[in-house]
Parts: sequence; C-alpha cells; structure tokens
Amino acid sequence: MDRNTSQTITVLRFPLIVAVVLLHTYIINRPIGGVVYVRSGQFPLFDLFSYIYQSEIANFSVPLFFFISGYLFFIGFNRFEWGKFKTKWKKRIHTLLIPFLLWNTIFMLFIECVHIVAPSLLTYKKVFTDMTTNEILDSFWNLNQGLIPLWFIRDLMIINMFSPIVYILLDNKRSKLILLGFTLLFLSGKFHYEPGVGMRCAYPYMLGAWFSVHSLDFIQQLKKYMVQLSVLLLILVSVDTCLWGHGIFFFSLNRLAQVIGVLTIPLWFSKAIETGRLKPNKFLANGSFFVFVFHMFIIYIPAKLWVYILPVNGWTATLALVMIPIIVAYMCLGIYRLLNLLMPRMMAVAMGERTR
Repeated sequence: MDRNTSQTITVLRFPLIVAVVLLHTYIINRPIGGVVYVRSGQFPLFDLFSYIYQSEIANFSVPLFFFISGYLFFIGFNRFEWGKFKTKWKKRIHTLLIPFLLWNTIFMLFIECVHIVAPSLLTYKKVFTDMTTNEILDSFWNLNQGLIPLWFIRDLMIINMFSPIVYILLDNKRSKLILLGFTLLFLSGKFHYEPGVGMRCAYPYMLGAWFSVHSLDFIQQLKKYMVQLSVLLLILVSVDTCLWGHGIFFFSLNRLAQVIGVLTIPLWFSKAIETGRLKPNKFLANGSFFVFVFHMFIIYIPAKLWVYILPVNGWTATLALVMIPIIVAYMCLGIYRLLNLLMPRMMAVAMGERTR
C-alpha cells in the first residue's frame, strides 16, 4: 500500500464518522416534546439541502467504510493460506467482537438509567429490566433495542467470516465478471439488507477486497480517472436529486451514485494530501471509533435543544443540521480524551485496542 493511500485512509476516518453522525441527526418530522417543529414541505429549500446533504453525500460514508474494510482485510494475501485468515479473525475478536458486545451492553444499561432519571425521554426503547431473555439476545442481533449503529460491526464480522469464499471468488481469471455480477445484484436491490451477506455490506466489501486480492493500490489505480469519476458522480447526484424533487426514488440510480462515490471520494482526499491541504491527525483517527459508538448517547441533547435556542425557520434548521453532527463529534472526542486519561487500559479494550 502506497504511503499516500495509507494517509488517505487515516484522514478519511473522522469526516466519514461525522457523516455517520449526520445520518442520525433528525430534523424533519422529528417530534420534540410532542411537537413537530420542522415538517416535510414546510421549508422547501431546507428539504432540498437536507436531501442532498444527508441522503446523497452522507450516505457515501457507510459503503466507503465497508470498501476500506474489505481492502484492508486482504492486504498481504499473496495466496490462499488458512493461517492468515485465522490471524485476521483472531485480531478482529479484539477490534470488533469485544467492542460490539461491550458497547451494546453499556448502551442498554444507559437506557435503563435514563428510564430511572427521565422516562419521558424514551419514546421507543424498552428498558433492560422489562425485556425477556429472547428480547435481550435479539438486542445483540437486530439491535432495535440496542445500539443501532452497531449493525455495521455486526455485518462486518459476518462478512469477515465468509472471507475465504470472498477470496476464492475474487482470486481467479473471471473475477471482474464475478464482480460485475455482484454490482448488478447491488444495483437491483435484491438481498440488500440481510445481515452480513446483504449487498449493502457484501458488495462494497468485495469491491475493496478485489484491489488488495490482486495486489493493487486502489488510489494509484483510480487516480488517473479522477476527473471522469468526479463528473459522473456530479451527474448521478444531480439526476437523483432532480428525480427526488419530482417524488421519484430510483433505487438503482441512487446505488450507482454510491458506487461511484466510493471510488471517487478517496481520490479527492488523496489529492488534498498530496498538495498539503490535508494532513493525517492521529487523535482524530483514533477517536473516530469512539465517536461512532458513543454519539447515540448524546446526540438527542443538541437535536432537541436547538428549537429552544434558535427561532425555527429554514435557515436555522439548515444551521442545526450542519452544526449538530460537528458539535456531537467534538463532544465525543472530548469525552474520549478524558476517559483515556482516567482509564487508559479499559479504554484500550473498549476501543478494540485502537488506542495502542
């Protein structure tokens, strides 16, 4: 992997996590104290901005994380070796499984505490003590009553278990044809949301894995097409937004934009690093995972308070949508720094040893 590619992946982590926080920032049709302050269609320009900012731009973040995960998993695989798969799986017990179990448990206990202190804040979450054993176990699978963003970790663990099959599919002369078939399946919307093996996870993971399985640096391979990819991405997002404005959602077009976005966005960051406009920040990169797992603990505070601080109109709703993810992300980073000072060993475990 080229040094620039390594730096690009490092730099991407924090803005992609902020985009994930943005996906969980609800402004339109969100009741606050029983009142919906911003309704769909109430502020048309804000609706348009919200769609482009959240549904188009921010939605590139999750498939791009799967793409990078697939690329990194198969780095160093020159041939099929069970020993390498076992080493990778063993490492991911610490980086994925333990944090998954730990943070989901912490969140469920947090919901219990909220129920005791301020039960009116809970709208759809059941408290731990009111759940049956099956519901508790299901909270670690469907996550409806758990920490919902952890579905990404769940799916990533599952697809990693199928990594030998992924390698076999991609390490042959027909790999491009096989990848094309999975691309069409991804665009079709079929088998899209099944945990782990659904196309929303498996396809971008396989797309990233294809480069490392063939010992190709994806930045170096794609950078010669940056202009063409950027123009195509702009066209796809524009057309998709235009269709949305007419009440039409074209699934295949939307997902094609995601594919092109996954291939294009890293090139923009790579170029910014080459020209010195961006530099890797180790603290932001290390803290990104904490922002990912912790933002759902605190995001409802600014998401509910803004209507009491600002007059509600299209401009303030836009300001809230822009600022809340940034504020929440940096609040998480502050808590992350404090916890690292107070309990570094425990944080190392909770972070999947990412702090080491």
